[in-house]
Order: sequence, then structure tokens, then C-alpha cells
Amino acid sequence: MKETLSGSRWSELSTRLDIVKPLVAFRWMESRYRERARRYHDARHINECLRELDRAQHPEASNPLVEYALWFHDAVYNTFSKHNEERSADAAVQVLERSGRPPSDCALVRALILTTRHGVQQVEPPLQLLVDIDLAILGASADRYA
Repeated sequence: MKETLSGSRWSELSTRLDIVKPLVAFRWMESRYRERARRYHDARHINECLRELDRAQHPEASNPLVEYALWFHDAVYNTFSKHNEERSADAAVQVLERSGRPPSDCALVRALILTTRHGVQQVEPPLQLLVDIDLAILGASADRYA
């Protein structure tokens, strides 16, 4: 049976960030992470990322925008597209904008999600943390990695 996303965890984060209509966003993400074509970028990956964040000994680990970006970073996933990260970032920012979050929050979330393209070594601490968490699977057991 496939893993599901944690509605209670999303609710807590939504409260911290004053997200408007959090259930709508959650249901949208839930449906995306359940898509049949996904083999890895699914709810299990998001849950693993959130567990990595919980274990992280990093100054940015308590930043709710880092957690928020993790929730959305693989929301849009099409194996034939090179724009998944951009579309995932657009979706995340749209929710933040509708919730009245400041442009600086939107810019950070966009940067966090776009960094998962893994094309450039990051120097900003929140971006480094997000990359490390997203790529933690590379340090998993051989069975899990496979």
C-alpha cells in the first residue's frame, strides 16, 4: 500500500504560515503525489524528506518555508518535461500569494524548489539544506535506493 501525506502535519504548517484554504492545497498535493506514473517522486519521498528535516541539525531546519518548499518541490512531475521544478514552484508561490505572504517568502520558496534541479552548488544555507534533504536517498540502504 502506498504511503499518504500527513494531513495533521500539513495543518500545523499551514497554521504557522497562515495559509488560506489549506485543505484545498493539501488535496491538490495529495492527488499529485498519488499519480500512477510516479515511481519515486511520491508521498513516500515527501515523508522521507520531512523526516530528514526533523533530524537535521541545521540552523534553517526550523524555518517553516523550508518545510513548505519540501511539501511542494515534486508536486508537478512529468517524466517528459524539463519544467517540473518551475511548475511546482509556481504552484507553491500561488498558494503563498493567495495567503498574503510577503514577496520575500515567495522568492525564497521559489529558490528552494528550483534548487532541486541540482544544477549548481548552493551557498545559501536554506538552499543547501533543501538539496541535502532531497538527495538523502543517495545515502539510504541499497534496498531502499533500489
